[in-house]
Amino acid sequence: MKILLLPGNESPDDSKWLSKIEPQLGKIDFHVDTITYDHWGKRDQGIDIDNEVQKINDYTAKNDDYFIVAKCMGIILALIANQQKNINPKASVFLGSPIKTGQGIEFLKLFDPPKFPVLFIQQESDKLTPYQYLIEVLANSKKDNFKSISISGGDHVYDDFDQVIPIISNYVNN
Repeated sequence: MKILLLPGNESPDDSKWLSKIEPQLGKIDFHVDTITYDHWGKRDQGIDIDNEVQKINDYTAKNDDYFIVAKCMGIILALIANQQKNINPKASVFLGSPIKTGQGIEFLKLFDPPKFPVLFIQQESDKLTPYQYLIEVLANSKKDNFKSISISGGDHVYDDFDQVIPIISNYVNN
């Protein structure tokens, strides 16, 4: 089984996060494939969403037995690929969902049609989206393929691997 790892948008912070989480995920007996973003390392250049979604589509066209683990911008990219009907993971784990207050409806539209189960891992006081707001949005969605769990923190970094890795491992192994 494979895990497709989709990081957040910020370099070098998310590239450091990647270098730490990849070996941790490998310990749970999964092959980890990572998509890194072309704009990393280029000054003053933003993410090319179409290009990065195409990378996901290229990966999923060649692989059919995989999970997605995504953080922040990686979630948005995965959901855009979902709307294009190009992905079909066994399930996904989304860390640090970037719903800002008042954007819940727009975020949920990215899930149509809902095709795969999703576990949301969100910090209680995440600076982009606190856990309480996330669960309100998910409850209003009336979709049954979403689960959520809160972890301590609020920095939106998700590098407390003693909390995160066991949750991911339990979810993908059940």
